[in-house]
Amino acid sequence: MANLRTTIGCLAAICLAAAAPLQAADWPQWRGPDHNGVTSESSGFPDGWPPRKLWSANVGAGCTSPIIAGGRVYVMGWRGKGRGNVMGTDTVQAMAARTPFRAALSILVPSARAQTEADLRAQVEAQGRQFTKLEALYFGITPILPVAWFYACADCVFFNSEARTCAIVEGNIEPQAWCPLWVQNERDKPFSWFARAFARQNTPERTL
Repeated sequence: MANLRTTIGCLAAICLAAAAPLQAADWPQWRGPDHNGVTSESSGFPDGWPPRKLWSANVGAGCTSPIIAGGRVYVMGWRGKGRGNVMGTDTVQAMAARTPFRAALSILVPSARAQTEADLRAQVEAQGRQFTKLEALYFGITPILPVAWFYACADCVFFNSEARTCAIVEGNIEPQAWCPLWVQNERDKPFSWFARAFARQNTPERTL
């Protein structure tokens, strides 16, 4: 009898678990939470192909990949005619079925972008805030030194090609100061990056 009760209890737990709605997983950065392009969710392909479109939005031109956090899709796109050294607008949009919002940043829109060894396309979600690309800065005087993408939203976020992922700066950047960067992937070790004096002058921090 005890074994029968245990079996029934296990079957009931399995049935309840199967009946519970699946929780959508966040996709906080390019290639997902584990940097491998793999999701833990079901593909939904058995329900039919192609998938049914729920909604769509015009996000402009751009090269960032979407991120998903808290039931919203965040994506960036360029609007306006700014190219090269002409001021344009980089628009950050958060989209859900009926609750879109938009934040616009006036930045220099480059006429071209290049990607070499590391990814330069993704925004990242961390601690309930979305950190987005503002401007590309070149640090160093030789081609072998990395290109760093500047991020800002209260605290600052930097991308460094040596880390191969986004890194969050703890605190604010001060000229001629060392700032600890904490990368999100365990494969990458925390490191320090020297903030040159012109970093603050050329790219002031802005808050979304």
